[in-house]
Amino acid sequence: MLNFINYFKELWFSEKEANIYISLYKLWVQPASAISNNTWYERTAIYKILIKLSKLNLVSITKKWNIKYFFIKNNNNLKSLVEEKLEKYRKLENNFSNIDSELNQLKYEKDSSTPNIYLYDWINWVENIFSDIINTIENKKYISLKFFSSNVVNSQSNSTNNNLKQISNSFFKNLKEKKVSIETFLWNWIMVMEKITKSTNLNLLTNLPASNSGINIFIVWKSFYMILLKDSPFWIKIESDDLANSMHCIFDSLD
Repeated sequence: MLNFINYFKELWFSEKEANIYISLYKLWVQPASAISNNTWYERTAIYKILIKLSKLNLVSITKKWNIKYFFIKNNNNLKSLVEEKLEKYRKLENNFSNIDSELNQLKYEKDSSTPNIYLYDWINWVENIFSDIINTIENKKYISLKFFSSNVVNSQSNSTNNNLKQISNSFFKNLKEKKVSIETFLWNWIMVMEKITKSTNLNLLTNLPASNSGINIFIVWKSFYMILLKDSPFWIKIESDDLANSMHCIFDSLD
C-alpha cells in the first residue's frame, strides 16, 4: 500500500493517518479500539484522527449502544477532496500576480517616491494584467481610465489572436458592466501608426489588444500599464505618481 500512503501524504495527511484510513477501509464498520488493535496505534489518537477525517467527509460515523463506529462508504469522497484542493490551488495560481504585486510593494513602503515596477513575459500574464486593472478600479472605486492603443490593420495577424481576443472581450465587457468610462486614444493607419484619434466606442476597443506587435497603454489613476503584443506578449506595470501625472497631461493635451 506504499502508493496509497504516498498519495495520502501528498494531500497533507501523515503516514499514521494514511495507515488508519487503510485499516478502517479493510475492516469496514469498526470502533476506534478495533483500529487500534489492527494498527497498534494508541486508541485515543486514532479516535481523534477518525473524527478529523469525518469532518472532511472521508469517514462516516454511526452509533450502536452509544458507541461510535466508523466506516468508509466508498472512494468518491476522497476523489471530491482531491478535486476541491485542485480548485483551491487553481484559484491561488490565478491570484498569484496580485499577491506578487502586494509583496513587491513592501520593498518600497519606506520611500513612496520610488516607483514600483513589474514585468512579465508569459502569455498567461496578459489575462492577469487585465484582472489587475479591474482589481485596481474596484479597490480604489475609480469610475474612469485612459487607454492608448495602436490600431494598425497590417499588424493584426498572429496565432495567439483568438485567445487574446477572448481575454480582451471579457475585460471590456467587465468594464462596461461596471460602468467605467474609458477615454481612448487610437494610433491609426494601415502599415504604420501615423494618426491619433479619440474614441469611446467599446465595440471597437474589444479587437485592439489582439493585434500582433500592438501597443496598449492603460492609465488607472496612479498606475501605468503597458502591454506589448509580440509572438510572446509581455506587459509592464509601473506605480508612480510622476509617470502617471505625466501621462495624464500628455493624453489631456490630445483632446
